[in-house]
Amino acid sequence: MADVTVIGEGTFVRGALRGDGDLEVRGRVEGEIAVAGEVTIGEGALVRASITATRIVVRGAVAGDLVATEAVRLEQGARVVGDLRAERISIGEGAKVRGEIHTGTGAHAAVPSRAVARAVCGAQPALRST
Repeated sequence: MADVTVIGEGTFVRGALRGDGDLEVRGRVEGEIAVAGEVTIGEGALVRASITATRIVVRGAVAGDLVATEAVRLEQGARVVGDLRAERISIGEGAKVRGEIHTGTGAHAAVPSRAVARAVCGAQPALRST
């Protein structure tokens, strides 16, 4: 089993997070996340970052692109403003997405997206934790 790093409730991190293990976010992150394992965005978490990982599970809110080599799973209550790219993508009942969805072989290849363009231009999508 891979090491799991947890960013707890009440914790705010700004910057680039990189690693080989798994990451669970329960607090707030702004910047960029790139890990070799699984990223889980917990219920109540707020992330303003593009995420690259093997697998991504979202239960909270994300403003940024999600790129996974294997799978992206949006569970009930997930809110995402950004593009999704993975071999497999599942969207649970009640999850909300605003962005493009790309699945299948090669879907995780890096290509320009609207979310990246928004970040470069300085416009931030409205995303609130409720």
